[in-house]
Order: sequence, then C-alpha cells, then structure tokens
Amino acid sequence: MRFIHINTCQDIIFHSLILKKGYLSFFAYLSEDLYSIISENHGNGQVLRATFHIEKSLGLGGKTRITSALTDDIKNKFMDLIRGTSLEITLRKQGNDILNKAQFKDFIGNIVFYLVMFNAISFIGEKGSAYTLFASQMKIYNNEYIKGLYSRDELRSVRLSSDGYQIYNSWSNRWNQENGIPV
Repeated sequence: MRFIHINTCQDIIFHSLILKKGYLSFFAYLSEDLYSIISENHGNGQVLRATFHIEKSLGLGGKTRITSALTDDIKNKFMDLIRGTSLEITLRKQGNDILNKAQFKDFIGNIVFYLVMFNAISFIGEKGSAYTLFASQMKIYNNEYIKGLYSRDELRSVRLSSDGYQIYNSWSNRWNQENGIPV
C-alpha cells in the first residue's frame, strides 16, 4: 500500500511547494521503505528517535544538526516546521499490528519531509541505544560511511547496532527502488 499522509500544515506546504508530476511515487516509496523498516524492526513500547543532520564540506558533527546547519534565511522561512533536531515516538504494537498507526504515519511523514526538504541524513533508533538506520532520501548508510564523516572525538555514540547492520545488509540494494531501478 502506498501512502502520503496529508493532514498537517507541514504536509500541505510540502505538497504544494515541492511535488511535481512524477515525484509522488518517489515519496511513496521512501515512506513505504521507512514504514516497513521501522515497524518490522522495533517492538512495543520502544521510544524511537530520528535525529537530523545536514552533511557539510567537513563532514558531520555537533554543528551539523539540522537547527545548527541551516542558514538563518531557511530557518526563518520554515521556522514553524522545524521542530528541533529530532523527533520521537513511542511505538505501540500488539503482535505485528501498530496500535498508534496515525501517529506512526505522521512520524514517518515528518522524517520524509526532513530528508527531502532539507536534504538531511537521519539517524534512527531506540532512544539511548545504538542506531538501527542511517538514511538519506537516496541511500542508507553503514558505520564506515558515517564514521568517515565524523571527527574522531565525536565517534563514540555514532554506530549501528547489530540489528542496524542486518537492516543495512537487507535494504541497501533496494532502498527507494522499484524493480531494481531507483525511483
């Protein structure tokens, strides 16, 4: 099932300013991939956090978190849409069914918004643990790529969990693709 969840001011602005013919399937695949990865690899009661960075010429670090990395012009233009450096949700599941589905779809939609609108990289995982996913709109990344973007003193907390590596190995060749072709 393909979905683009439109029910917030952010979604309306996003769709009216950005979407052109042909882009809708791109966002649907990105949303669907994120939905599948996160819902299938996290359990009931887990507090999930998506933190957003913007890659700079010197890589990633404390000053690449989205609120520090954006120019003042962009921050002023989108001030009501930028909700800090991260988003959180407490996942509610019974078996494989997501009980807070509308909230979860909004969480996914907001991640897609940040990835696309600000060309961000998102670090996604359970709050207080290693990450399960490093994702941009075009690729998902492993530890080696992300660590290559960081200075040595900031590397301690930036790593994929073993589940994150399984996700990376399973999804890296099919991220945001249809029949093996990037969308």
